[in-house]
Amino acid sequence: MTSSILTTFGDNIKNYETLMGWRNQEGEKISSLASRKNTEASGRFHTDWLNMMYPRLKLARNLLREDGVIFITIDDHEVAGLKNLCDEIFGEENCQGTLVWQHSLQPKGYSGTFSVHHNFILCYQKGEDFELANLGRTDENNKNYSNPNNDPNGAWRPGDVRNALYRPNLIYQCNNALGEKHRSAGEWVAMEQRDNGWQNSGGGDSLFAR
Repeated sequence: MTSSILTTFGDNIKNYETLMGWRNQEGEKISSLASRKNTEASGRFHTDWLNMMYPRLKLARNLLREDGVIFITIDDHEVAGLKNLCDEIFGEENCQGTLVWQHSLQPKGYSGTFSVHHNFILCYQKGEDFELANLGRTDENNKNYSNPNNDPNGAWRPGDVRNALYRPNLIYQCNNALGEKHRSAGEWVAMEQRDNGWQNSGGGDSLFAR
């Protein structure tokens, strides 16, 4: 197993093609995939690309720990085929999600087509041992939170959660953290009170619990 891995990633292209079964032991081509440039003019363009990706992803899965996860970046052209390929190799039930990565903020001056500013990131776990955990909070995350009124729910910060649209059915009387009552059209949005969740603070602001 170790020898195959080292040869796959560190040896020359002919040895790799031999491992893939595209050349025999004498180095003669026995597959049309050997040393052939894959161009869009080829009727097998997508098939050849998936054939190239399959053994690499199979190997990548074998190299993952039991609690491991893989992230694969891809654009619009092959995302559908790659999703099917990963479903087969990793199992559809092990797909954690398809993330959208906005890789550019600068619009492109294309004419007659959309300006694409994103790629996709396919995320697959190896198995059930993987756990998606939260990132720990830092001092930078917490610097805007305080508890000047000793609220039993903990530290909080003011924030504006007013609805941009006026909706009479969403006007409620709210009590802020200081016990003051407010009922002002357009200032409040409906919020559910939770043990350590959201409270209203007055003046159109709300308290976000840390």
